[in-house]
Amino acid sequence: MLVPDVKGSITVGVQITLWLFMSSRPRQVRPGARSTTRKDAVTPKQHISEASSSNRGLMSQTQLLQSLGDTASTSADTVEVLKRFIRDLDIPERRILVMKAINAVTIALGHVQKSGWMSSAPIPPYSQSAVENTILSAEISLTALRVMKPGVNIEKATLNFVGKLLALKLYEAAWHLLPSTKIGICSILHDPQSVGSKELVIPHPQSELSQDPDLILVIVTYLSYEAHALLHKEPRLVTSLFWDMVSAVNFTTGGYILSWLTSPGAQGIADKLLPLCTSLLKAVELKYTVFGEELSVLLRIYAIQCVLSVGSGEEYKWIWKQARNVVKEYIKYKSAASSSFGKIFDKSLMSCVEIAGSRYGTNDLDADPSFQDLLSEWRRLPVKDRDKAVLGFIGAPTTRSTVNPQFSTSNITIRASKLSLCLTGNPQEFGTLIGTWCEDIQKWASNPGIENENDWTNIYNGLEKLRRKFRRTYESSDLEKYAIIVFASFSDVYSRLIKGRVSSRIIPDLVSATIECRIVLSKHLLKHVDAHTYGKSLDQLTTSLHLLEDSHTNKELVATGKFRTLRQCISGALWNLGSSLYQAGHWDHAIPFISEGVMVDRDLLQTESIDDKGEKYLTDQFYQQMPRRMMLLASCYVKLGERLASTPHEYVSF
Repeated sequence: MLVPDVKGSITVGVQITLWLFMSSRPRQVRPGARSTTRKDAVTPKQHISEASSSNRGLMSQTQLLQSLGDTASTSADTVEVLKRFIRDLDIPERRILVMKAINAVTIALGHVQKSGWMSSAPIPPYSQSAVENTILSAEISLTALRVMKPGVNIEKATLNFVGKLLALKLYEAAWHLLPSTKIGICSILHDPQSVGSKELVIPHPQSELSQDPDLILVIVTYLSYEAHALLHKEPRLVTSLFWDMVSAVNFTTGGYILSWLTSPGAQGIADKLLPLCTSLLKAVELKYTVFGEELSVLLRIYAIQCVLSVGSGEEYKWIWKQARNVVKEYIKYKSAASSSFGKIFDKSLMSCVEIAGSRYGTNDLDADPSFQDLLSEWRRLPVKDRDKAVLGFIGAPTTRSTVNPQFSTSNITIRASKLSLCLTGNPQEFGTLIGTWCEDIQKWASNPGIENENDWTNIYNGLEKLRRKFRRTYESSDLEKYAIIVFASFSDVYSRLIKGRVSSRIIPDLVSATIECRIVLSKHLLKHVDAHTYGKSLDQLTTSLHLLEDSHTNKELVATGKFRTLRQCISGALWNLGSSLYQAGHWDHAIPFISEGVMVDRDLLQTESIDDKGEKYLTDQFYQQMPRRMMLLASCYVKLGERLASTPHEYVSF
């Protein structure tokens, strides 16, 4: 771990856990001499009760809880009595006792906090040893409850106690309780490997648990308290950890606190997360001077980003002033910073703007005087070694529209996450936001400015999550009216990305998603009562065929069998729409759909082959439907009186 003290704390925790485990085992007694009593005689189990404890002159449970509830009377004897009760009581009674003990010591420490007590200047009647005994009693009780009843509630109780320790400036005591909490969180996430991750990180699991609001609150609380404790460690021991946090390439991933604050599950509990972020900002403002100049600047901006990610209009009234103060101080020692730091600084501040814009829009920012003051201060930095996009944004107000942070990559993904959350939680808000987002994402796709392959993957995953969720839910809700705009936007954006510099590794998935969008879009565009929609619907499917032909050189698309599968999907869509037009009596308009499907079927049959397992690529369903399509096409010609054309040459050649 980070410091020698932590190893000691983990050892103590392990010893307590082992002690609890041994105490819960049935006692093993050496067999004595054969007894002359009856075989059915049973010796009753010794049980510690209130009465028996008092009769033997021992502290009762009531007296124990009274002692734990008053820190001034919590002694080493109190701790020993607590251990004895935990060891000797049955599990149901032990659980009740430790829960009461945790409540008692938490309330007691709250009274100590209100008294103004500090470890550097103890105030009677609370001695240093009494406070230490209270902390030890809490650690024993929390460990006992975690063994018997693990889960979110025990971690909440632990963090509640840790928060009081931080308020009393007992940073080492708080740090000693945090490792067991991380183990508990990773256990809840079903990700035990994350226990070994570095400090300030809880990796995002792939399961839905990562979006549980209660769990996100626990994780953010843990990461916030861990940062608090680390800020009071020896700076040389924690500098690299804070550098990794503030210089993360994408703040929406990585498992740092900001990635959890901007996750979809955090949007509904912003009011609960805000106090943690403001507290972290205050802690950073008190301790940033112990770090180097560059790290201190980025650390302060990172704390501001945390507040912006969950803040409201009230916080925005003062947070931009805080950011302006950071810029002012940076200007003072700019000459001492490295030549490349200017771009890093600009990027960090720009992230603040993107986070704020994703929550309230850039129009509100333009109308905020404190934000305009920040821009004025920001412009004072020399142009040399600055990011050109940032310079365009913070330039004169008349030119700011040329580079809008609303179209940035991180902003697009954050807003996609918010829309995904609205799909099930607030459909009305989804309808309000989706139109603007679709316009913005198409502007972004024209010049995404992404080079890194991992960034492409993250962007694609963020967009796909929204698309797939909408695909699953829109038909069973009131969102069907947005189907055309959503699927049209996604198909257009994905088509642009395929033609751009997107990573070749995600091309097969992009092609599949684009064709699926166009197939669904063709279905919604087709209106039987409006002949003008027939051509638009057919164009979506023929465009899909062209896209598939353009992608035939992609080895992975062909190797995985997606190429043939997608052609079958398009053929099926052509058949379904043509069949619906036939049933509606529009035989002449059904012919283009069905005949186009005939051509696709012909190509599929000509390329039919056997795979390595000796199986055909084309399904039995395809062979069963093929004669039906021939008959349907012939029937269309018959209905129109063109009997000579009712024998399609395409199928005769099969």
